[in-house]
Amino acid sequence: MVTSVISVPQNKEMGGGVFRDIKGKEIRIDSPPQRIIPLVPSLTETLFALGATEKIIAVTRFCKYPKKEIATRPKIGGVHDVDRAAILSLKPDLIIADMEENKREDIEYLAERVPVYLIFPKSVRDAQALILALGELLGVRERGHMLARRIEEEYQKAREVWSGRRPFRVFYPVWYSPYYSINGDTYISDFLGACGAKNIFTDKERRYFPIDLSEVISRNPEVILLPSEPFKFREGQREELLAHVDIPAVKNNRVHLVDGEMICWWGVRMIKGFSYLSNILWKNNPTNFGRR
Repeated sequence: MVTSVISVPQNKEMGGGVFRDIKGKEIRIDSPPQRIIPLVPSLTETLFALGATEKIIAVTRFCKYPKKEIATRPKIGGVHDVDRAAILSLKPDLIIADMEENKREDIEYLAERVPVYLIFPKSVRDAQALILALGELLGVRERGHMLARRIEEEYQKAREVWSGRRPFRVFYPVWYSPYYSINGDTYISDFLGACGAKNIFTDKERRYFPIDLSEVISRNPEVILLPSEPFKFREGQREELLAHVDIPAVKNNRVHLVDGEMICWWGVRMIKGFSYLSNILWKNNPTNFGRR
């Protein structure tokens, strides 16, 4: 069962009430916001999917989807370097920011002047709950529930693909030179797990951390996924790894360049993302691999 991360609105009208963000900060909304600025790409794409097209007045330069609508919106800087003056000049009545992706000083500055709803999804369930919360906040409750249900359907399909098998041990770097990877307290790691990929670094204390290739080798990954973002891995980095012939992933030709958006973007992208990753992991998997 998917549960919402927001408080029950005190005002029962659509879009009205008191809402609490991920930090527990209360935001009082008397009616659905009409001038919204989202500050991360996956959020922007999801807000459009929720039907907020006419309400989104600006986006970051990294926002990409839906392409036609994004092309017509003013750009207010990047995710890590938002243009505060440009944002305020547009007179938004709501800014939605990510606690990890956006800079704290930018969030605090803007929150003193405009209502800021702070998000921080760290799992598939967090993302589903957040979509329900956004549906309430924007006054589109039914759209929120519909989108959350579609994600749940794809989530269950992904789990069914590897039912009865053990997950692959997977190395998923997010940066190169030096390599950085992820621990178990991240959305990416949880998404991998849903598709039958066990992150080999779930036990690390920090969410993102530098890693030496020797430790990767010692943990014997069976699959290596090299994403297109935040660092854009290319064939050159793949070939470097292929030189390490003792790694099980290399022995079995399981070092893949993958679309990072499909794996690290929470929200509406998850609907395609589950089947995308499941196919990479399991479509050509020998039928006797990983049976319990």
